[in-house]
Amino acid sequence: MPLLIGAMVLSLTGCPDEMEPVGIVETEYEYLTQLRMVHLEAMESSREISGITRRVELRDLAEDLLRTLEGEVERIESRLRELHPDQPMEVTYHPMMRPLEELDPHEADVVFLEDMVAHHQHAIDLSRDLLRPEVQSRPEVEAMAQEIVDEWGEEIQRLQTPLREWRGIVIPEGP
Repeated sequence: MPLLIGAMVLSLTGCPDEMEPVGIVETEYEYLTQLRMVHLEAMESSREISGITRRVELRDLAEDLLRTLEGEVERIESRLRELHPDQPMEVTYHPMMRPLEELDPHEADVVFLEDMVAHHQHAIDLSRDLLRPEVQSRPEVEAMAQEIVDEWGEEIQRLQTPLREWRGIVIPEGP
């Protein structure tokens, strides 16, 4: 199953498979609901890897990610209640993270890191979409999007370090 990262699809091995366009966010509401779903999925994956991994450093990383994502989801849900009170928070979402339970611990560690890099990049891409001039959004939502663009690239680098060590995969540097 390929993973959407930026404007390309990566196969399970992390190699470019084919080019596909990234979905474009057209509204603030779409941005908030999609970002919420992406984060909820990443939270579930973080919980899952914590119970599988034998690496203390990955368990610590997953717990740190979980705390960060929980705070982000709370912030997103607060914005949705405040700015879009009559709209549902649950929207159609196509999962992008692979299940880990059937994998041996080492392979689960690598898959988790690959998928978390894809998750972070997808959140950055959604945020950049929101920040396009033609998308109308409130300043507080734009500030949230800009924070993701500014901070999550560094987080991707943090995730790539153990991925390189554990798998020998070098993920191309992001923009």
